[in-house]
Amino acid sequence: MSRGRTLVALALAYVLLFATTGVATAQGPSSRAPAGSDVGYVAVNALLGALTGGIGSHARGRSFRDGFVRGFLGGGVSYLGKRVSGASFPAAGLLGRQIGAAGASVVRSAAFGTRLLDTLVVPVGPARVYVALESGSASTVRLDLEETAWLVHRLTSDHVSFDLARTLSAGSFVFTGESGLGGDGDTARGRAASGVVSVREVGDGIDEASFAHERVHVVQFDYLKIVQGLPTEGWAREELGIGWGSALHHLDFGVGQYPLLWILTAPWFSHSRQVLEIEAEHIEAIRAGSRR
Repeated sequence: MSRGRTLVALALAYVLLFATTGVATAQGPSSRAPAGSDVGYVAVNALLGALTGGIGSHARGRSFRDGFVRGFLGGGVSYLGKRVSGASFPAAGLLGRQIGAAGASVVRSAAFGTRLLDTLVVPVGPARVYVALESGSASTVRLDLEETAWLVHRLTSDHVSFDLARTLSAGSFVFTGESGLGGDGDTARGRAASGVVSVREVGDGIDEASFAHERVHVVQFDYLKIVQGLPTEGWAREELGIGWGSALHHLDFGVGQYPLLWILTAPWFSHSRQVLEIEAEHIEAIRAGSRR
């Protein structure tokens, strides 16, 4: 199986599993009551990781079973990261994001047919640290151009202000505003784009459950980038014959996941049925319930 066909197979596997999950869980209540148990969400994340690891490993001439098993483990860890990121203790977002990235790194290693955790991808601000654990290659730091663009956009926006304390706790850039997070007329309680979160101020603070919801999105975006987006960019570079110069070696464009992300958030799903929203709403509901 060629690398191009592998990407197509992975995309189809994601869409079919996500779509099936979306229809099943979207029939639950529309309030903040959880739409399903954690067991189901762990299972879906683990199966997605398993499919990614198994198909990717097989495409590289290695064992499907080994990739499947290790991908299953990584997918389960990635959900743990989302769950932790939505918790109420200090720095939950920071810890959850790193756990989620570790799980995504395991899935990535499984798909490449390497050892359990060949390279640990650590998101730090608008950059990622690629920590080489077993491959013998040197570790490196790469700037994410997409996240940097979103950060600049928010820093220059009149609708929100930078929140340092929440940024340190969340492990991602956090901005707060009284209204119009996405511009005039925007009524959303929170928004997340890559590793940049915006949350609406309510009274003297913010809606903590909504903040938890957006932190979950950050972990979701990290997973899609580490497992799908960045390998897709690497494949495209090779197919187009684009080499790694000294400058490009330290840059990630951060957009390779967008075709899949568009499918998962496509117009034929209403907002409440989009699969990324279903998972975030589940964890948001748990966070809201813990404060009652």
